[in-house]
Amino acid sequence: MKQQASPEVAKQQDARSQELIEEFNVYRDEIIAENPDDPKLSNPRIIFESWALQKIAGLQCALQDLAKEVHKKGKRKSR
Repeated sequence: MKQQASPEVAKQQDARSQELIEEFNVYRDEIIAENPDDPKLSNPRIIFESWALQKIAGLQCALQDLAKEVHKKGKRKSR
């Protein structure tokens, strides 16, 4: 059974979704403006995939940095 998000979490998710949509639209417009004659860019999926991969890579880097910090703090506490 799927658990429903609280109204506050649902609001946060909706707001963040809107921010990401706006961010993607800006990215898409910039890419098309910089490469107006690139035939690959007639496929919006290609632009979205490159944007999404950059977001995923950024999340992975942030999580790795966070994990290193947590690990360092754990080592300091165990001494």
